[in-house]
Amino acid sequence: MRPTLAAHLISLARKAVRNGLLTHHQFVALECLIWEIRERGADRVQCSYKRLMKQAKVCKDVAVGAIKAGIALGLLRKVKHKTLTLWTNGGRKWQQEPNEYVFCCESAEQAQYPKQVIKILSIIPAEAEIRSAQAAMEARARVIQARLLNKGAALPSG
Repeated sequence: MRPTLAAHLISLARKAVRNGLLTHHQFVALECLIWEIRERGADRVQCSYKRLMKQAKVCKDVAVGAIKAGIALGLLRKVKHKTLTLWTNGGRKWQQEPNEYVFCCESAEQAQYPKQVIKILSIIPAEAEIRSAQAAMEARARVIQARLLNKGAALPSG
């Protein structure tokens, strides 16, 4: 995104402040998102609310409100990122990553941004990890068997 387009987005946000659609603190958060957090030349930014709060020096409600207002005004689009981690024993874990915000400017490639991105990771344990887990399970089985045998010997026969 060229600096002139970034300046245009800021001027639209300023007009929204004048019209009462955006508070001053929300404007500061959006300005921080555009000028400080966004990398030079990029038309999108991946940022967590925590990072936006820290960088813009605003509270969480203001950061969330700024993003919502930016989306409502058409300045931003939100792309959610989720990761599915598959474990070898059949377990799975969904994890939400920081959202990506796409600045709405005249870019042909922006129309092709999805609304949600899902990455699938498969974690395969190393042979050493498998052997150590199997050894631990066998040791635990031996302990349980020994306890059961001791309980059986302690019971009176009748």
